[in-house]
Amino acid sequence: MLLVTTAHAAAETAQFSGDIMAMIADADGVVKSVMAILLVFSIWSWALIVQKSVMLSRAKRHGAKVLDGLGRCETMADISSHVKAAGDGPMRALFDAAQAEIAKIASKNPKPTAAAVENVSSRIDYASQRELDRLSNGIS
Repeated sequence: MLLVTTAHAAAETAQFSGDIMAMIADADGVVKSVMAILLVFSIWSWALIVQKSVMLSRAKRHGAKVLDGLGRCETMADISSHVKAAGDGPMRALFDAAQAEIAKIASKNPKPTAAAVENVSSRIDYASQRELDRLSNGIS
């Protein structure tokens, strides 16, 4: 009978009364350590989520800004100045990579060939992958 009464009293004191701070204060050291670790990783995760959200929204705004103005550009010089005026971002990195490859090809042969166009396309693909890697760094 004493064992049943003691077990019943322990069950009554173990019930959650709704006070989270009291529950944390009454927890033993291992439980407090686990809760502290969970809190640290939770804060770190939310910081990463916010950082990536800000980074992706900036990249999206930059891309929209560049693409919106391209229709008004008539020459490569206009496009270049428009992209540079938009500031740093993924679209500028792609444009700079393509422009560098075009300049390299034009210095060797002023008439573009199919292979030259393929080189520019490959350079853009490579720059695109670099930008995707930069934007997704820390996500996977």
